[in-house]
Amino acid sequence: SILDILPRDPRRILVIDPRSKTQGDIVRVDVYTGNTERVLHSSDKYQYDVDLKGEVRSRQMVDFDSGKLYVKQEWKDLKTGEWSELFRYYAKDREPMGIAGFTEDPNVVLVLTNKGTDKAAVYEYDIAQKKLLQPAFAHKMFDATGVVQSHAAGDYGAVLGFAYAGDTSRVYWVDDRLGGLEDAARAAL
Repeated sequence: SILDILPRDPRRILVIDPRSKTQGDIVRVDVYTGNTERVLHSSDKYQYDVDLKGEVRSRQMVDFDSGKLYVKQEWKDLKTGEWSELFRYYAKDREPMGIAGFTEDPNVVLVLTNKGTDKAAVYEYDIAQKKLLQPAFAHKMFDATGVVQSHAAGDYGAVLGFAYAGDTSRVYWVDDRLGGLEDAARAAL
């Protein structure tokens, strides 16, 4: 299955190879020649995320600790290749936390969580300090559900808006042009 289309690399994509002998290895595939290169010897127990530069940077897994279900988020140090725990949350606490997007700053990611509040919001998260920073987006009445980022070559990864669960799925547009297009489409319909 395709893990990432690598918008900054028009020749290659990242694929998870599910064949039993590879157990979910991640390979870079040249879409023109079919040549492959293993990027990561991985495991099918993890779910992986790719940063804006096309590097596999985070992974999540579900496990048990003394009978308590938890989700663990790990981060890959590109210098050492080592994985370390970024954060974990226990299902019983009902405060899920997960990476919602990457930023150009390799030490900051966007996370979606309702930790400490009754509504989920998108926060900046400092990887080195392992702590939440200021909210990037919060709605006083509805849960945030994600980040809308650009896939265009010129501004790849730029935050265009934030999704939230209103009366229907909605987007709070940071990009005025896209906000205007949505308003015009809604008025036309």
